[in-house]
Amino acid sequence: MSYFDQQEIDGVDGKMNPMMMPLFDTANSGRSQLDLGIGSNFYVPAGRLKNLRLGVEVKLPLYQDVNGIQMQNQLAGTIGLQYLISSYKK
Repeated sequence: MSYFDQQEIDGVDGKMNPMMMPLFDTANSGRSQLDLGIGSNFYVPAGRLKNLRLGVEVKLPLYQDVNGIQMQNQLAGTIGLQYLISSYKK
């Protein structure tokens, strides 16, 4: 599980005119979100792909509270590939 709380933007930027685009309105920033993720790692201990690891994770939001006009998240995924260059041997 992961939780993050991003506060609304505080301050003013003259280049961000909310009349030109709603994304420039600081009231449309910030969110709180709780995600539940499940993942797995696949490690290759021998062969041509020895020391290669593939990691996969999928996260679904359990709770979301967005400020103003924003899209809510529905699904997030992460794929990672790692390779161990050398290993310690006794």
